[in-house]
Amino acid sequence: MIFYYLDKGNVAIKGDGPMFKNATFSGPQYIKDYNEYTALLKQAPGLQGQAALYEQANKLYAAKDSAGLAALEPKMKRMQEERDSLTKQWILQHPKSGISASLLSHLNDVPLDEKESIFNKLSAAAKENGPAKRLAHSIRVNKLTCIGSMAPDFTQNDTLGKPVSLKDFRGKYVLIDFWASWCHPCREENPNVVAAFQKYSSKNFTVLGISLDQPTGKEKWLNAIHQDNLTWTHVSDLKFWNNAIAQQYDIRSIPANLLVDPSGKIIAKDLHGDELEKKLAEVL
Repeated sequence: MIFYYLDKGNVAIKGDGPMFKNATFSGPQYIKDYNEYTALLKQAPGLQGQAALYEQANKLYAAKDSAGLAALEPKMKRMQEERDSLTKQWILQHPKSGISASLLSHLNDVPLDEKESIFNKLSAAAKENGPAKRLAHSIRVNKLTCIGSMAPDFTQNDTLGKPVSLKDFRGKYVLIDFWASWCHPCREENPNVVAAFQKYSSKNFTVLGISLDQPTGKEKWLNAIHQDNLTWTHVSDLKFWNNAIAQQYDIRSIPANLLVDPSGKIIAKDLHGDELEKKLAEVL
């Protein structure tokens, strides 16, 4: 895969098949900047052998060799940390570049607080693009939905078309659970949520499911609720990733959840596996 950020201006791509393996990109300043950035990564001593390592990992993944993958994990982690460190360094040295916000937004293992610190050092012009505006939105929402904050209220229709609001659940511990029928990790996580609900629903705990199902997916959404025995309140506007609540809470991947206390305060986020049961045992 070749990843390039595109903005205004004409970009020339030259390369041979198959798959433009050795393609070169030329054009506006942001393309020159990206070429400089990729050259930095290619020359970095700590990233030598990265392509071969990931090729090996892909073969092990295809062969379902989990032990072999686990053995590669420490080296892959070190390389990712090195790549992230070099990327942060490059961004700080190029605060006016049109690609700095895009590179920053793709640092998945960097906490949002650290991203905000770097983002604040970018020039005003470097923040006038889509990636920068999305990152600014994430930073704003992170402050509104951090642990200890009051969960922003919302209203969305349930499976029968009746509006349901978060404030309707005041007085209870509520797990706001973002999921979808098409999301395999969500479906795999559902038994853990069901177990917690069955154990603690009599102790002032409930779940509010928010589905990111697609406009044509209402039947699949309803079937998944029944198949997975999700016997709590469910809402959705069936707008996929444009679900209004998901955007309000800046949900970029699912499953995702927030645990809200009876006053409406967020007390935990992204509780998966047995983490949810442990947290409920602690507070209840």
